[in-house]
Amino acid sequence: MWRKYPETSPFYDGFYKMQKEMLKKRNIPTEIWVTETGWTTYLPDSIRRHFPPVTEYQQAQYLVRNYLVQLYFGAGKMFWYELVEEPFGVHHPESGFGILRYNTMLTVKPAAVAFANMVNNYRYLKPIGKYLAKDRKTYGFIYENEKESGAPVLSIWREADEKEELIPVKYTKSLTGVDIFGRTIEIPIIDGIAHLPLSMSVLTVSGFDMDDLKNLYEPKEQY
Repeated sequence: MWRKYPETSPFYDGFYKMQKEMLKKRNIPTEIWVTETGWTTYLPDSIRRHFPPVTEYQQAQYLVRNYLVQLYFGAGKMFWYELVEEPFGVHHPESGFGILRYNTMLTVKPAAVAFANMVNNYRYLKPIGKYLAKDRKTYGFIYENEKESGAPVLSIWREADEKEELIPVKYTKSLTGVDIFGRTIEIPIIDGIAHLPLSMSVLTVSGFDMDDLKNLYEPKEQY
């Protein structure tokens, strides 16, 4: 990624629509695949490097955000760069892109755990719209859970800080959030307002009544 956050990538929105319209116009029945996308966790030294490093925890956060963003807007497949770290030393940028450490046990980095939980949490979710956040640095998508009769699920996060998202609810009785590592929390609903604790990590929220969300998202475009 040439830019710091997944949501600031030029691929975030208009790129997919433009490319898919071009493919359709030329009658080319192919998917768009995203390859070699990732963030590196190498340790900085005195040498100026091409890629700025991130922490292992940030790598996990960005991985989930990047997958959700790219797959929502039109990627057919995603290939993270790369599965296992390279054996070039802790100060070499190429050493840090992997989500498994280069050792005899291939021990996992936080990003590997986040990836596994993302697959588990989103396996049966069909994206139906983009969440209409009041703050431009809050991002999210609405999904239908095809395994649970289309029950709505909200993914939501902040670009680079923490902030509470307040969502008025009339019909929703209880909400459960799951973080990128599979930990669950109960979302408080106080006087008809759901209080969602947002951070740089994606929060996956289930339990909404669709009537409470119907005016809070922009329907997904079909290309």
